[in-house]
Amino acid sequence: MNVGIVGSKSRKDHEIVETLISGLPEGTVVVSRGGQKLDKVAIQLAKEKGFGTMEMYPYVPPSDTPEWTLKRLNDSHIKRFVENTDVIYAFVDENREDDMDDLIRIAERMRIPVEIVEPK
Repeated sequence: MNVGIVGSKSRKDHEIVETLISGLPEGTVVVSRGGQKLDKVAIQLAKEKGFGTMEMYPYVPPSDTPEWTLKRLNDSHIKRFVENTDVIYAFVDENREDDMDDLIRIAERMRIPVEIVEPK
């Protein structure tokens, strides 16, 4: 089973990620979008527990790339992440200021279950 773990940039509650990963069954692959916060923690913890990992790093376009192309590239990155998961744990922030809503919408359209983990 491929478990996607993705966190909003403002989330810092690593202990919840550790609890989640500790409860995953043997043979699980933890999938990350390549983020620098909770995503990175999830991959590190998964490796420590002996799970397989898959990191989906985004393409970084040139600085003069048009806004519509950036949106399309981001959606493509999200879709590639979702396609490689069986379930996603989305650690959202209170304001949902990043692209988490886009990810949840794309996952729902692709019929991939999303467990939303709200901040405490």
